[in-house]
Amino acid sequence: MKKYLILEIFIPLFSYGFSQSLIPSQYKINDSPNNFKTLSSGLRSNGISEIVLQGESTVWLGTGRGISYLEDSLSIFTLDTLFINNGDYILLNDAISAIATHDERILFAGASGDNLGDFGTGIYYSERSNLIADTLQVHHMQPLEDSQEPYIRQPIGTGFFDMLPITTHYNNITYDLEVTSNYAWITSWAGGLRRIPVDSLSSENAKWSPMPLPEDHQNELNTCDETIFDDSLNVIPGYFLNPRDPDSGGNHNHKAFSVLAYNDTVWVGTANGINRGILGENGCVDWVHYSYQNYNISGNFVVGLGLQVWNEQRIIWAATMNADSYGEQRGVSFTTNDGDTWRTTLIGERVYNISATDSAVFVSSEDGLWKTIIDHPDDPVVWALYDPMVEQNEYYNREILTNVAYTAVLDDRAYYPNSTLWVGTPDGMARLLNPNENAWNIYRVETDQNEIFAYPNPFSPSVDNVVDGDGYVRFSTGANPVSRANITVYNFAMEKVLSRRHEQNIDGGELKWNGKDNDGYLVSNGVYFVYLEQSNYLNPHDDWKDHWIKLIVVK
Repeated sequence: MKKYLILEIFIPLFSYGFSQSLIPSQYKINDSPNNFKTLSSGLRSNGISEIVLQGESTVWLGTGRGISYLEDSLSIFTLDTLFINNGDYILLNDAISAIATHDERILFAGASGDNLGDFGTGIYYSERSNLIADTLQVHHMQPLEDSQEPYIRQPIGTGFFDMLPITTHYNNITYDLEVTSNYAWITSWAGGLRRIPVDSLSSENAKWSPMPLPEDHQNELNTCDETIFDDSLNVIPGYFLNPRDPDSGGNHNHKAFSVLAYNDTVWVGTANGINRGILGENGCVDWVHYSYQNYNISGNFVVGLGLQVWNEQRIIWAATMNADSYGEQRGVSFTTNDGDTWRTTLIGERVYNISATDSAVFVSSEDGLWKTIIDHPDDPVVWALYDPMVEQNEYYNREILTNVAYTAVLDDRAYYPNSTLWVGTPDGMARLLNPNENAWNIYRVETDQNEIFAYPNPFSPSVDNVVDGDGYVRFSTGANPVSRANITVYNFAMEKVLSRRHEQNIDGGELKWNGKDNDGYLVSNGVYFVYLEQSNYLNPHDDWKDHWIKLIVVK
């Protein structure tokens, strides 16, 4: 797999998050002022790529523009600042690429980009889950090696291994995080797999140690076997940790993307398969390497891992994508016997994340959210796809305008009267208070209630808010709820291309258009003028209010 292929497949997740940060200025979504208050109300980005539960009721959200949370099941807050270890407050405006919690600890990773590319902004850590308090947080810069040598020597177990020093933040984003009682683990393309003792997280100068993984051709790498080291230099002979492409002397299996850890076991997904590690004494790890070529996983590009424990049975789930070998496919791979054998399901599906609670397994994918129930490891895997997520009542109709689901978590904590399903998407977060019903709550960035406008603007029907092949532009309807609305769209020559009447109550800017004319054809690129007439349902006898909106369509 070439570098450009990795960028094409993976970076768009976070590039989308970065684009969300442009919405407040371009599309007039409310923004937080650049002051040093601790938090602000609501979301700053509709891109929700991470959802993690902590404590009795806290829900953490990794968004395209910062970290948000709920503690009362109703109100969302977004952190504006963190009080970090050097005594300063820092503004937190990163895309959040990963979150992990353990007891009262929380870690989250940031990502950003500039004209040179995307890069990791480091790992933020707090020993208390209450990040809104003036308690100390530690910011670890994205781990790098301070060396210009062609190789450096690193310790592992009772010996050493050689590696290529990683000296750039670019293409070095922490895609996944895991923390246990012993170690915190991170994965990145350029930076590979790294860990740090949990007790060292409170020090900003602590070292995130690179971890050797098997080379592409190796089925095992046993660093706990002291005979693996040569007698003279005590180094693994012939081994070189290098995340470059194979034609540049590197290994796809050293490009790490996903991690799962529990007890003495760690699983790592890479661009060349799945690795299971068993921790030994002296910090050593014995690895087994599972690839498409040697095991029945659907593809070698492993972008997500999930753990299911039910009826004393453990199942490891993996989001496996096609890499660079003929026959690889997108889908889900899973093992019921710790890797001895693998099965596949949902072949053809582009999967982002997998989570499980008891017997229920959730797969977040490009086509939506899937669910199956596994009571016994030998059960056939039968999937059901959730319907589009819509919040509807007598006052308004709110919906998620995308088929894509990035992440989902089933919340069975006692705080909620029923099991609650949280779903993150590129168009906001959805909550289902009872998984057996279809009554969703939708959380999105609040629109500016002082103006009436279109967003996104410019609008691309093939990219923006795509549901079942149609993209949509939304129209904010201002401060007053609307009972009826007429939309008329004119091209630059003031020729009418669309007339539509809406009789449904509209609240929260859910009036939308799919970019098609009265005959059902997509309009051409160009400037359009939208004539919006609306009636206030609080005062239905008042005159209709009219507004003109200029909209640019770019196909």
